[in-house]
Amino acid sequence: MGKNATKQKIIEATTALFASKGFAGTTTKEIAKVAGVNEVTLFRHFGSKNGVFEAIIESLAFDTVFDESFYRHIKWDLEQDIRLFGQTFQDKLLEYRSLIFIAMREADLNPEMKELISTFPKSVKQVMLKYLKEMHEKEQIISTDLEIQAMNFVWMHFGYFLSRVRFEGKMISAGHDDFLDESTRLIARGLRA
Repeated sequence: MGKNATKQKIIEATTALFASKGFAGTTTKEIAKVAGVNEVTLFRHFGSKNGVFEAIIESLAFDTVFDESFYRHIKWDLEQDIRLFGQTFQDKLLEYRSLIFIAMREADLNPEMKELISTFPKSVKQVMLKYLKEMHEKEQIISTDLEIQAMNFVWMHFGYFLSRVRFEGKMISAGHDDFLDESTRLIARGLRA
């Protein structure tokens, strides 16, 4: 088994264990057993349980969310692109929901994780900010604080994700597509030049 395959097996085992037992309830011995490696191998690749968690969180960065194939779909049409960003972000939030909830829970117990956890939304904000800056240069959107607008996008989508998954639709009756359509129209209407 190659180095990358071993690391991936450890990451997958850790993700599954964290989802079922939480960070504090999972030991490196259990991770190694589920991954089919010895504990020394885990330490050689990641150094500690925190090291594995860091690798998992780093995998949620924008390269994973908005990879090169994503950029081929940008049309430089504000409404179409905002919806694409929103759909992609929602898909990734749902894909990683267990890890996101674990990370949120563990952040109160482990202050180092607060910075790690912020990596994912920060990366989404940076990608959105870059797009908005380019649209502003093309004179397609108004002059405004683009960082605040990028952060508004992140908050809106993360808030919907929490409402949808954590509260099982009890806070909002709008379905996924309705939310994407309405939030996209609102953002585009507010930014359009």
